[in-house]
Amino acid sequence: VGNDGICEMISRSVSPLVVNALLGRCGIRPTLVAMEHKKNVAMANKEPIVAAGDFLLKRAKEEGVMIIPVDSEHSAIFQCLDTAHNHPRFIRRLILTASGGPFFGKNREDLVSI
Repeated sequence: VGNDGICEMISRSVSPLVVNALLGRCGIRPTLVAMEHKKNVAMANKEPIVAAGDFLLKRAKEEGVMIIPVDSEHSAIFQCLDTAHNHPRFIRRLILTASGGPFFGKNREDLVSI
């Protein structure tokens, strides 16, 4: 099917929501096609946002659609912020932590040169 086929399926679909679980940057174009067709996008991974977040969020706003995180940690943050939407004064600071990855076990001195 490839990326072209995925984009064609999105453009022909009558669903108002597209779930993007494509790995890496290959999820960017289908996300844009979904937005162009006024479909909300449920993101099952963070790669497209990491690679093109500012651009995708701007386009979502322009197209009047939502990007909804469905990956566990991102969805939890989204739900907390969405709940607090009407009460932003209750959020002073948001701290995101990580439990693993290439920097796990590194001390501050090790992280200075990264």
